[in-house]
Amino acid sequence: MKDVTRFNEELMLQQNNILLLKKSADVWQRKFIEKDRELSTAQQHLNDSNVRCQELQGQIKILSARILKEEQENKTLNDIFSNLARTLNEERTRFDRDDRSLKKKIEELKKANQWLVS
Repeated sequence: MKDVTRFNEELMLQQNNILLLKKSADVWQRKFIEKDRELSTAQQHLNDSNVRCQELQGQIKILSARILKEEQENKTLNDIFSNLARTLNEERTRFDRDDRSLKKKIEELKKANQWLVS
C-alpha cells in the first residue's frame, strides 16, 4: 500500500511537472511567435530601406551625370570666356597702339600744317 501511495505521489508530481513543462512550452512558443513577428517586421523595414537606398543610388547617379555635364559645360564656357578676354586684351592693346600712332601723326600733321601756314 505504501508503494501504491508513493507511486501515486510520484505520478502526481510527474503530472504537475508535465503541466509546468506544457505551460513553460506555451510561454516559450508565444515568445517565439512574438519574436518571429518582430523579426518579420524588422525584415520588412530592412527590405523597404533597401528599396529606398536603391532609389537614392539611382538619383545619385542621375545627379552625378548632371553635375559632370554641367562641369563640362562650365569648362567650355570658361574656355570661351578666356579666349574672349584674351582677344579683347589683344584688341585693346592694338587699339591703344593705333591710337598712340594716330595721335602722333595728328601732331605731326598739325606741325606740318603750322609750318605751311607760316
